[in-house]
Amino acid sequence: MINRISKLAFSLLFLGIATIAYSQKREITPLNIHFNPISEKDTLNLAYHAMVTHLEGNIAMMQVVDLENRIVQITKEGYNTEGSFPEEIIETFDRNGKLKSKKTKNKTNGMFHAAYYNDEVFLGEVIYKPSEGYEITKAGQSPTPLMEQNEFEPTPNFDKATWYKLLANNLRYPQKALDLRETGTVILAILINENSEVVKIEVANPEEISKSLAKEAIRVVSVYNGKFVAAKDFNGDSVEAWVYIPVRFKLS
Repeated sequence: MINRISKLAFSLLFLGIATIAYSQKREITPLNIHFNPISEKDTLNLAYHAMVTHLEGNIAMMQVVDLENRIVQITKEGYNTEGSFPEEIIETFDRNGKLKSKKTKNKTNGMFHAAYYNDEVFLGEVIYKPSEGYEITKAGQSPTPLMEQNEFEPTPNFDKATWYKLLANNLRYPQKALDLRETGTVILAILINENSEVVKIEVANPEEISKSLAKEAIRVVSVYNGKFVAAKDFNGDSVEAWVYIPVRFKLS
């Protein structure tokens, strides 16, 4: 399964290290399990290291390795070969360095194509069209009818209207954040087990958000008592996986 917030981590790193990348230098950045930057002193949450470099053709590449220096993910960001739109390509690898997935995304409209593998054997693919939905094709089978959700990722068991209503009714801007004029988007990481139960809730991007906003986002999502839908693998079995939910704080 492709980890959705890898795109966020790359964007943060690309913006923060742009000067270094363009001068052909490299910088090692510590990441947590959600592929987001953390403090070098935060050894407790250290899971990966990322290295961003600038390639020919104005393409930036981020290589992520685990603590045993095994390649975990490679992300490339630039314009597609025709140069018509900004594109992001994310490849993930198993412990033996074999390709697990490859996702190509149009950053202008959000459309993407993702292919999945096991021991380099093709399992299937997902095509997402924002105005239509998800088309899923498993190896040797015909494409499924368009679906509203990607079954390979956990999903909240409610529609967007319900979610926005939940936020509107329960979100409270912390007084400390108001006084300091703090804003931003908290990315909440929610671990859903194979029984569709919430196992853990934590902040995926702690370094870019204040503690008061993070605490409020966790409180609001904890208000929701509804079920989630567990992710499935290509055999149709439910599996434990993370789902990422953004909670935005904005001052008028």
